[in-house]
Amino acid sequence: MPSKEYYWKNRDKCLSQSIDWHKKNKPKGKESKWKQQGIKITHEEYVALFNKQDGKCALCFTPAEELTKSLAVDHSHTTGNIRGLLCGSCNQALGLFKDNIEVMKRALSYLDDNT
Repeated sequence: MPSKEYYWKNRDKCLSQSIDWHKKNKPKGKESKWKQQGIKITHEEYVALFNKQDGKCALCFTPAEELTKSLAVDHSHTTGNIRGLLCGSCNQALGLFKDNIEVMKRALSYLDDNT
């Protein structure tokens, strides 16, 4: 895993390598893990979203190259709409909060009051 310093010096190369990896590992003959989970996104849409987010988690901005797993496709469990790509930690955090905005606001207030 490259260091942050290496990443920023070689950002274009790192993004290109990540996109190439996704192209090479595109599902062949089987449904993608996203489709199996009911998420409607093509490989091309994933790459476009990845580029739009500059190859980073939409919440914490950690570059994909610094992660051990690829960015997860975050979606609303109510509407099925794709919201963005998240690192595993941010995706799990939203899941643990069950996308409950009121609980998340209380968590923010709690941290603000106790930090």
